[in-house]
Amino acid sequence: MRHPRNKRQHQGSTLPICLILTGILNILAINALRSATTEARLGISAQNFSRAFHLAERGVLTALAFARTQPENLPLSLPVTIPITQPTLPDHSIDITIKATGNDGHCPLFTVGERQHYEIYATGIAGMGATRTHIQGFYICRELCTGENCINAEAAPIPSYWTVFGDA
Repeated sequence: MRHPRNKRQHQGSTLPICLILTGILNILAINALRSATTEARLGISAQNFSRAFHLAERGVLTALAFARTQPENLPLSLPVTIPITQPTLPDHSIDITIKATGNDGHCPLFTVGERQHYEIYATGIAGMGATRTHIQGFYICRELCTGENCINAEAAPIPSYWTVFGDA
């Protein structure tokens, strides 16, 4: 005995089932690609902020070396921009400024001296606009004396405080 009804009921069911499964797999693949793209963007962003941090730190070290080797060129009133060799990567740069913040008579290194305070502003800029600015305070003690035994010595820069800010 034949069952023609059953044969007709099952003839067209394969195509709709395959289309539904394909649609579900496409939705899963799209969600996986979106998640992977987001993770890749976050990784690149974190890498750029790390680069900006290190560029700013390089700027601080360059400015301290400038203060150590060229103390006569440190500012007395207006801020001074320190020249630096820029990174070769595109969209990466370093800006350094030193400004005088005041002086006082408390210089622990000399009997008669003054302490001149400075701040370094070093900004590292990396790809996609990632920036970090390090502010490094330091002071220089200078001997203030007159007479035969006076050499008017000047001490190397002494870091006093440090802070960082920028996009996170």
